[in-house]
Amino acid sequence: MVIGGRPAARHVPRVLALLLSALTLAACVGGPTKNPQDPIVTPGPGNSFTITITDDAITPDNLSAAMGPITLQVTNNGSRVHNLAYDLNGVHYESPDIQPGQTITWVIEGHTPSPTSLYSSIGNDREKGLEANVWIATGELPLTVGH
Repeated sequence: MVIGGRPAARHVPRVLALLLSALTLAACVGGPTKNPQDPIVTPGPGNSFTITITDDAITPDNLSAAMGPITLQVTNNGSRVHNLAYDLNGVHYESPDIQPGQTITWVIEGHTPSPTSLYSSIGNDREKGLEANVWIATGELPLTVGH
């Protein structure tokens, strides 16, 4: 077999090294702890999501977003004040407080392609499970060999 005018065997060590590097990097990255087979919600038009916070959970708790601004329409159906927060490159970001029964729109900008978490940072909300996993896609093309 010939790939790109060269015998395919010449590319095998490079491809294996690249795959091992990618697996090593993936194992080192922290982030969401949900399993990949858990349901993941993809954005609606304009990279937007509708999120509900109760006193026990954030729903949906798995989101898959594209690069670019992410618009969140967040409704607090709980009996206490909540918010949404995330951390990026050592900086903490928070939405305004969301009163019981209130709906806000919060736009997240300045993120990087990666897994991250959205959580309520009020009191011990995060420890109680008010957290959602977010996977932000890079938008890069998949690796092709021999083209």
